Amino acid sequence: MSISLTHLASLPLFWLFLFLIFLLLEMVNGSAIFFLPLSLSAFVFALITTPFMPVFFQDLLIAKSWHWIVVQWILLAILISYGLMHYRHWHKKRHPDETDINDY
Repeated sequence: MSISLTHLASLPLFWLFLFLIFLLLEMVNGSAIFFLPLSLSAFVFALITTPFMPVFFQDLLIAKSWHWIVVQWILLAILISYGLMHYRHWHKKRHPDETDINDY
């Protein structure tokens, strides 16, 4: 019995598994640039692929083949990464007197 990659990418448990893997890698790494956006975008895809989401939204948001699903996932991760970098810059500009324990 073989499972196609398109079927696997449409399962919410697959995306939750990726979310947990990348979140654990983020806890080890801590850079918040690479693994955190990948985990957050996997969590968004897990929410989109749940059976409780109306089929109309699933058909609208999720592509039909696995390689386009991966492209959507990576693009969402890039957008989240850009948003996190923008938030960090905005937060540092707003609170310049706060020192970070990680700044040496």
